[in-house]
Amino acid sequence: MAFEHTNNHTMEIRSLFSSSVIHQEFVAQASNKRNCQKLALVLDEQSLTYAEIMFYVQKLAMNIIEKGFGKYQQKKEEFIVFQYVRQSIEMCIGMFTTLTIGGAYLGLNPNDPIERTEILIDEIQSNQLHNNILILVHSVTAKKFHVKIKETYCIVQIDNILQSEEINAPICNQQLNILSNVKVNRESLAFLIGTSGSTSKPKFVERCHCQMIASTDVFSSVNIYNSNQIILQIAGCVWIWHLFEFVSAMILGSTLVMLRPGGNLNMSYLTYTIQEKQVTAVTTGPSLMKQLAEYVSTLPQKRQEHSLLSIQTYLVGGNYTVFFSEHIIGAKLNKTYLNVS
Repeated sequence: MAFEHTNNHTMEIRSLFSSSVIHQEFVAQASNKRNCQKLALVLDEQSLTYAEIMFYVQKLAMNIIEKGFGKYQQKKEEFIVFQYVRQSIEMCIGMFTTLTIGGAYLGLNPNDPIERTEILIDEIQSNQLHNNILILVHSVTAKKFHVKIKETYCIVQIDNILQSEEINAPICNQQLNILSNVKVNRESLAFLIGTSGSTSKPKFVERCHCQMIASTDVFSSVNIYNSNQIILQIAGCVWIWHLFEFVSAMILGSTLVMLRPGGNLNMSYLTYTIQEKQVTAVTTGPSLMKQLAEYVSTLPQKRQEHSLLSIQTYLVGGNYTVFFSEHIIGAKLNKTYLNVS
């Protein structure tokens, strides 16, 4: 198992952020009177405010800490938290819970063969730098693991905890003190992102807290994302842009619109969601943008004009940027097109 650790930890954070720790920036948004009741996360008819997400994150974090995980003691070792869930509201809660307890987050694709997923987990466990591993699951995805994985690693079913009677009990001061004393700094490992695995053993890039915040700062400075936007969460859980979508939205105070499982492949559902939720920012690859463009071009003229009318910013790479803007949007809308090719 090869890890690549970027040493560029000296990036300066502008005054947009007072902290260089991701979950502290999220808490600042959730505690802000202006944002605490703002919709943070939307998936079809489900939604959570910033305050609600913070509450669930804190409750799940305390449950996990009570199981022996969490860097709230000086000598606690670094640990990895795999998240093996389908596209859901719990995905965001699990990610920010991981950061809150001081873990490093690694998303697993539930559509991959379970044998491949289990080999990946064992590979990382064999790496001497990452001896402690926790796996967050749904009750559905938990059933996929073989007995060996269930007996070897600590597995936490997020939905079971969030649906339990104890979840409604308020957070006490003692619990808040524990969470506030988690040992995390700007250079602490926040995420692992897989880069390849089709032809050899998987390789991973590590990203620390300050790097992710610095990236969000750049996105904000060029107006890709800002606090007023409604951002579409479209990238799959194993891609780095998946992390950018969640982290940027939650620490800027934006609203993040998620898609149901497989929703990024259903162009009718995708365009409906963009229009219904009034999405203002979309980031995607050229292949998916081509599919969306071709689908919209088949709609009646009025539907073409209104289906994507809310979007203010596209971020897309490749030649399809020109195809999309000329054939679908044209000169009718005043939009920002950012080509990253």
